[in-house]
Amino acid sequence: MTRFARITTQILTLWAIMCLPVCAAPEEPIARQKAPIAVPAAAILPGPLNVQLWERIPTVIVSLNDSRQERAAIATGMNANVIAPDAALRLKLSPIDGKVKIAALNLSSVAGQAEIKVFRASTLELQSLAVAIADVPQLLTHNSRPDAPATWLGTPFLSAFQLTLDPATKSVTLQKATAPLKRGKQTSVAKLQFRDGRPFVQVTVTGAPPYWALIDTSSPGTMIPTAVAEKLKLKPLKVVPIAWHDGKPGKGAIAIVPQLGVGKADWKSATVLYITPDSSKEYDRNFAVLGMNYLDQYRVTIDFLHSQVAFSPPDKPVAPSSPGDQP
Repeated sequence: MTRFARITTQILTLWAIMCLPVCAAPEEPIARQKAPIAVPAAAILPGPLNVQLWERIPTVIVSLNDSRQERAAIATGMNANVIAPDAALRLKLSPIDGKVKIAALNLSSVAGQAEIKVFRASTLELQSLAVAIADVPQLLTHNSRPDAPATWLGTPFLSAFQLTLDPATKSVTLQKATAPLKRGKQTSVAKLQFRDGRPFVQVTVTGAPPYWALIDTSSPGTMIPTAVAEKLKLKPLKVVPIAWHDGKPGKGAIAIVPQLGVGKADWKSATVLYITPDSSKEYDRNFAVLGMNYLDQYRVTIDFLHSQVAFSPPDKPVAPSSPGDQP
């Protein structure tokens, strides 16, 4: 597969997630899941958990009740822990009264909840984990994926820990939320803003003003605001037609920016997506994402307790990948 074909596959995958129907917002306020979840002081945190990629999204093996081999996606861009409806039925999960909001990328939905009585991730064992019941791929793309992870661990779970993703070792580590943040000479540390329970960081692009982007391990690619693309006068490699839920026309442009990063954590010749200026006004031109094609170049530690994130070079270089590189 050529480099351009890989880039196109990567961005089309992102666009399929980013620009599809938004579920109707409820008339009355809907509560978010309680965050962070309660972790007993006596809980034994696991060592590094092995990561397997699904559509470039990091997943780990967990145990749900008596089921020992379930895949759980690490989803820093979701403000809810979610389980697929078929998995909830298969595991005979007990329903929980009330509904919760699910925010994923720039989409919003409402779902009922169920209870996982026993959740295990290696040595970590938790009692009574609440999960929203929703088909995440269908929510984002209107297409179910039978091969998708059964569970999506969002910020209610992840924010109970200090989270580290290491692409060199292909691992995820959960440390105590109070653990000191490790800083090396080449580590770039930035402050976080939490919006709807999700982490946003300030991103710089050479030649344009900085902007805030969602750190999202469940997004395969990176999206920049339209204003940044206009400021840089980017020339698209490809323009992809899209359609809003009411048929309003739009276009997504694939382009290369000379430099994108957070502090010292630079990405040269970064492949990005943006909404074209001539798209319908219903498209959110300001929404931005820092996705896995950037994140998997660094050892990333999110310190939820102190609202900071650290980007460190991995112990061995990791080249940027794309969904086209994955089986």
